[in-house]
Amino acid sequence: MVPDLRYSATIRDAGAWKAIVLDGAMIKNGMISFSQYLKQDDVETIRAYVIQRAHDEKKRLEASTR
Repeated sequence: MVPDLRYSATIRDAGAWKAIVLDGAMIKNGMISFSQYLKQDDVETIRAYVIQRAHDEKKRLEASTR
């Protein structure tokens, strides 16, 4: 099972994120490397998007508990 990276501490570290997305650091866990599809700039853009989605989800959950 591949973890939801929105909830991973890895999202805070650009190098660790690159290792997972481009270098295949989680290949043993079933997550492929996307190096044949993405460039370094793409990986950082995706990380920024995932960070935003994580923040949006946190706000949504906080609002639903009020």
